[in-house]
Amino acid sequence: MRSAVDALDDPLAASPVASSERKPAAARPRAAGPPPPSSPQRPYLRGERSLMRLPCVVLELKDGSRCEGPCEATDYRIRFERPPGAMPHLPDSFFEVPLGCLQRVITKALPDGRTRLILDCKDVRALTLFLPPGAGAAA
Repeated sequence: MRSAVDALDDPLAASPVASSERKPAAARPRAAGPPPPSSPQRPYLRGERSLMRLPCVVLELKDGSRCEGPCEATDYRIRFERPPGAMPHLPDSFFEVPLGCLQRVITKALPDGRTRLILDCKDVRALTLFLPPGAGAAA
């Protein structure tokens, strides 16, 4: 007879699906295609897909500090990869914005052909990205 503690250790034990009907983990269907490459900062989440990657984006913070590096948009987050040594006072997580954290996104076409993308976050972060010409469609 199983104890209540054993049932807590096995989350599938309380499942309404009979154990004979459960598929082993290896037999469960997975997303088609090869897994996406991962960033040196953070790997992709299961099912996360890269939508766009720009090799040269300028990031500007509220205090006016700037740095240049690659930026990637996935179906879950926007991630800016700062160069080594740039803005060392900020943690890596500062440069990774989950889409659910966005409060407002403002786009503006600049006269030089670049697009300014302002990301206002619910956690009070504000990141301004300057996208290269042709990379963004400004409203």
